[in-house]
Amino acid sequence: FFSPWDGSISSLHCCHQYFGGDLEGITEKIDYLSDLGVTIVYLNPIFDSGSAHGYDTHDYMKVSPKFGTEEDLKLMLDEAHDSGIRVIFDLVPNHTGLGFQPFQNVVENGQKSEYWEWYFINEYPFTPGDPDGYECWGGVGSLPKLNTANPEVKNYLFGVVDHWLEFGFDGCRVDVPNEVVDAHNFFAEMRDIVKEGHPDAYLVGEIWGLDGSWVQGDQFDSLMNNALGKEALLPYANGSASGEETFKKLAKYFSTYGENVAGMGFSLVSSHDTGRILTDLGGGNFNDRISKIAIMRLKLLSTLLYSMPGAPVTFQGDERGILGEKEHYDAHRYPIQWNSANKDLLAHYKKLAETRQEISALTSNAIFLYTANDNLISFFRGEEKDVLVVA
Repeated sequence: FFSPWDGSISSLHCCHQYFGGDLEGITEKIDYLSDLGVTIVYLNPIFDSGSAHGYDTHDYMKVSPKFGTEEDLKLMLDEAHDSGIRVIFDLVPNHTGLGFQPFQNVVENGQKSEYWEWYFINEYPFTPGDPDGYECWGGVGSLPKLNTANPEVKNYLFGVVDHWLEFGFDGCRVDVPNEVVDAHNFFAEMRDIVKEGHPDAYLVGEIWGLDGSWVQGDQFDSLMNNALGKEALLPYANGSASGEETFKKLAKYFSTYGENVAGMGFSLVSSHDTGRILTDLGGGNFNDRISKIAIMRLKLLSTLLYSMPGAPVTFQGDERGILGEKEHYDAHRYPIQWNSANKDLLAHYKKLAETRQEISALTSNAIFLYTANDNLISFFRGEEKDVLVVA
């Protein structure tokens, strides 16, 4: 249901409470993003779906009417590109929504359906939404699982990716790639097709842990690097890991991926799937007053993230000092209230972006871990060890 932009969170907030954000709103904020130093934007699913979160796709080729039209999308992409900002979309190849036409065809026609082999049907007839009737993601009946080993399904999904790259997107982030049937072969084939027509397209996989098997040059350019931000840097910033413990994690991370992959890293700490970073740093829950020490911890953590090889990724609004715990109906997804911000924190993020632009060593692939003891860590950046970072 629709809520005012500053409305209260309900029990439907995760999936069916919508506050009205749209593509036109992103276009209006391009100048804000440029001023923040943003060079790439990752959009959660914008295609027609049955929920607010969009991971239950109804039509992969149609922009969700709640977000706008294809014309709105094209304008947003053009404005972003004119400002030097690239945009990647969210691809959901593992499952669809109940409203996806091939699934509806199966519901209506059973084994006579030309799409019967697109899914894993356990019994027929079945009630749409009943997880006993077919395989689905996480046991959620509204997310029937696709048979991506089926050549027809593969060709359809590869066509979706090609269509939106041709439309103007600069790459895609892939939802739960590890759960896709015959996953490594699927994404190797997808990469070949994508890179042939769009060699600069950026391909990111949602793999949460440390796993180099996905980034050998044959599948993804990067993973969503929780292994760097959430697993190594967050415990250091909140004081639960020493400098020595943090160095061990960093050494394992950089030895697993190497310079070429680390340099393309999609490096994040918080996202639409986690609590707000300030909440995780002890800043409080949704609508609380932020503790000062959490602001200091976030400054430390963000400085380290901006100092590491790869692209530092900020979940929208973290730079303004937003709180929100996932456990409270996904409060971390509450819309940005534009009339308020922690100005000190906002200025800090802008300064970090300026510093990366001014000091080329910070955007190189090279990092040399230097020394760590107790609460201190230090490392060099740049091929010639041009910059020493001390935290």
